[in-house]
Amino acid sequence: MLNRILGHNVTFNEFIEAAKSGGDAGLATVNQYIQQNQNNVLAINAVGQYGNTALICAADNGHTAIVTALLARINNVNELRHENNNHRTAVQEAERNGKHEVVALIRVKGSTIGF
Repeated sequence: MLNRILGHNVTFNEFIEAAKSGGDAGLATVNQYIQQNQNNVLAINAVGQYGNTALICAADNGHTAIVTALLARINNVNELRHENNNHRTAVQEAERNGKHEVVALIRVKGSTIGF
């Protein structure tokens, strides 16, 4: 939160933590990171601890608003196919945790890009 107030760039670790934690502050942090890296797909799809992307972290925790924000900038099916160190994709993590709304969001997005 302090970074946004002071106008500092959001770091990758803050981005991943925000995707995990959710809430309004998490969504604001994710959106700021997406904005500051809008032309850098690699930064947004980078892999953190345990092979998780921000999408996997948000899906795993059922943060629909963050998943929606991340899905809005996905246009490559391979971004949905990324597996973490447990060999699970974002949709598989959401399914495993009973996050049905997130599963539906990812499947709808996937159907539009050939997932």
